[in-house]
Amino acid sequence: MKRSRFPIKSLVLLVIFAALLVFIPPILSTETDEEGENSPGAAVETAGTAEDGTSAEGNDEDTSEDAVDTRTGSDEEGAPGSGEQEGVGKPEDEKTGIRDTAKGWISWAIAIGCAVVGLVFAIRFYQSLMQESEGTDRMKEIAAHVREGAGAYLKRQYTTVSIVFIFLVAFFCFLAFGLGVMSRIVPFAFLTGGFFSGLCGYFGMKTATNASARTTHAARHSLDRGLRVAFRSGAVMGLIVVGFGLLDITLWFLGLNIASRWLGSDFDLQKITVIMLNFGMGASTQALFARVGGGIFTKAADVGADLVGKIEAGIPEDDPRNPATIADNVGDNVGDVAGMGADLYESYCGSILASATLAAAAFIGSRDLQFNGVILPMLIAGVGILLSIVGVFLVRTKEGASMKELMRSLNNGLWGSSALIVVVSFFAIWFLLGLDYLGLWVAIIVGLIAGMIIGKGTE
Repeated sequence: MKRSRFPIKSLVLLVIFAALLVFIPPILSTETDEEGENSPGAAVETAGTAEDGTSAEGNDEDTSEDAVDTRTGSDEEGAPGSGEQEGVGKPEDEKTGIRDTAKGWISWAIAIGCAVVGLVFAIRFYQSLMQESEGTDRMKEIAAHVREGAGAYLKRQYTTVSIVFIFLVAFFCFLAFGLGVMSRIVPFAFLTGGFFSGLCGYFGMKTATNASARTTHAARHSLDRGLRVAFRSGAVMGLIVVGFGLLDITLWFLGLNIASRWLGSDFDLQKITVIMLNFGMGASTQALFARVGGGIFTKAADVGADLVGKIEAGIPEDDPRNPATIADNVGDNVGDVAGMGADLYESYCGSILASATLAAAAFIGSRDLQFNGVILPMLIAGVGILLSIVGVFLVRTKEGASMKELMRSLNNGLWGSSALIVVVSFFAIWFLLGLDYLGLWVAIIVGLIAGMIIGKGTE
């Protein structure tokens, strides 16, 4: 049987495509704004200003005194001396509405680097998975049927969803370019969010359908080996979700900051974070279709398989003699894996973007803190990827372990990475915001504790 390889070339092309979607919209928006400045309306406004200046010629003495006062006040306050010289001698933050900080960009570089590392480890874990044997010929046959069915369903679903996205993007383009009621970058942000959300679902399903038979075969030889194959297979989708999510957010932030150099002081961090929130809206739309559609399919297939198998044929549940069992397993993959991958991507990106938006609003009085506050969620999320990888390697067990010991092995990775993120987040907040804002660290700890309590409660 031909060995399936991770589509590295496709992954590189998709990243290039995403980069184009990030950097082209700001350029288009910049060109449109420049055309607006050179439009006849702008010329009329300039002429009107000139007429106002001419009509004020009768007050030469007052104008001269005002000019002297203005120049004096400007020298004292460090502001420009006249309207004609506006922008000359201004610091960079006054021209763009954004004050860059070295700490902020260092943290941004760490975040995007961690996103790339997460994708690299996802590829490594996938390649390690594909080196495992699928087992007997019968196991390979059943796994191939499930893969084929899951691929057919996902292709049909994404074809339908793409039509919905075409209409939505066209509607947003009309609102942005036609009516001018929203930023011209919003349709592109919406599109990239939905694209990456669906992409995470696809890669998650592809990994899961390749991992099922391999995990079963590995568990026949060793419990620890089966656990590691299963856990690292799940880590592939997890790392793809966080890797793509953080990579897209950091690239959008970079592209919009570059665009702010030309769009002027009106294009500040508040506007940037609001535009990036629409990226999360695209991911939410894709996740809605994936979760609802996949959930309906998996439940219908499950009930159908049980009715046919148990009631009509009198055979056990999940018996390979029941053809509906294939549909049941296909539903598990497209609903619980592909749908979950798209849903997790939306939740992950939404939490980062919401935190960045709150920081932009909370620190509006200090541009240094505002810039660092927007970067802080990206930095913590990036370091969290590295610590999650460490947690993956902490999960192992001994042969003949009980269910309690297996759960303890899983909790070792969870608790280990959680404890490390508590320490790292303290230094991240200290580095970017200072010790005056350690209340944010307390909020992170409370969130981690709440998550653990919920996890233990549902265990």
